[in-house]
Amino acid sequence: MIDKEYIQKLVEEITEGTSIFLTRLDIDNLGKISVYLDSDTNITIDDCVKVSRYIEKNLSKLNDDYQLDVSSHGIGNPLTNVRQYPKHIGHLLQIKTIDNQIIKCKLINYEAEKLTIEIQNKNNKKEKEEKIIDLSQIKECKEILKL
Repeated sequence: MIDKEYIQKLVEEITEGTSIFLTRLDIDNLGKISVYLDSDTNITIDDCVKVSRYIEKNLSKLNDDYQLDVSSHGIGNPLTNVRQYPKHIGHLLQIKTIDNQIIKCKLINYEAEKLTIEIQNKNNKKEKEEKIIDLSQIKECKEILKL
């Protein structure tokens, strides 16, 4: 069985000193390894290929059966790493709090584990209110896509 910590260590080794970071790592019982990456700037296919090849090279030594998928974090997936928030400043978010309240807002700032968000007044769309919300109060946060 492939060790999750080992894969995490490999990703950290190959991305050290870059703007790329791990956002999620899943390994199922059949040996399927799913690695999700993001970047402080933009993640490219070449970045994913480089990480994939590095992991494959190191896993080939173990002689385990596995299927490896390395991809970008993906639009619409919850933000899972604090390094993702600065990149989403100015974007619309949907936040689900730990008490299951849903907040649709615009991210104004991220600093010291706190989000500054702008919420529209439900009764007067022209009125906006700024709030600060601590990351510990957030269960899930996703970007709202405008089509």
